[in-house]
Amino acid sequence: MPKNRPMIDYEARVKEIYLRHLRRGDTAVDVGAHLGYHTFAMLPWVGRQGYVLAFEPLKPLADALARGIEKLDRHWRRAVDLHCAALGNQSGSASFVHVPDAPYFSGFERREYDKPRDTQTITVEVKMLDEFIESLPSMEYLKIDTEGSELLVLRGAEHCVRKFRPLISIEYGKASADAYNMTSDDMFNFLAGVDYRLFDIMGREMEPDTFRDSSTRQDLWDYLAIPKERPDIAEKIFV
Repeated sequence: MPKNRPMIDYEARVKEIYLRHLRRGDTAVDVGAHLGYHTFAMLPWVGRQGYVLAFEPLKPLADALARGIEKLDRHWRRAVDLHCAALGNQSGSASFVHVPDAPYFSGFERREYDKPRDTQTITVEVKMLDEFIESLPSMEYLKIDTEGSELLVLRGAEHCVRKFRPLISIEYGKASADAYNMTSDDMFNFLAGVDYRLFDIMGREMEPDTFRDSSTRQDLWDYLAIPKERPDIAEKIFV
């Protein structure tokens, strides 16, 4: 990283953006919930009349998140639905690479890590978000952080995306996507195919070449997909 480049907390930036977007009574989906940093941040914003649907495939993390949910007032507990499962483009079970000393790197495939790390192969339950389409009252926001399999999640959520038209945040980088033999063009083309525009987390609109360059350089990892018919969302979140 070049000297004098300001350090940006991108997780905090993602949080700042969805809190500008969410309102009381909204539904938000947290894919790759980990210990619930975003789940718990979304909850008071959507309120007791809202709904947060969270997915975390690693049982120790899902159990810890469940314990945190159990500590909530019963009215708040009813606003959270946690599933110990990964999301993908088909349902069932699958091998999953667990990185015990850095669980945030865990995913379906062994990817490039920041340094040599021990891994364990486990089996996890896999669901598609589209399985929940009939039970969801709405979906205003979809957060996906799955270490390279983000496009698989979107392919298994296409009907939800077309029906509900949520704001979507995606963590995406070439280093992780390469493990799935997926390219930035694949991601861009999927989003364009469901009539979404793609921006980086700082508000710069992406085209195929700029997205390819950005995801290869990986100066940042987070992107926002916004329905083409909702330019007001970009105006609101990129203040």
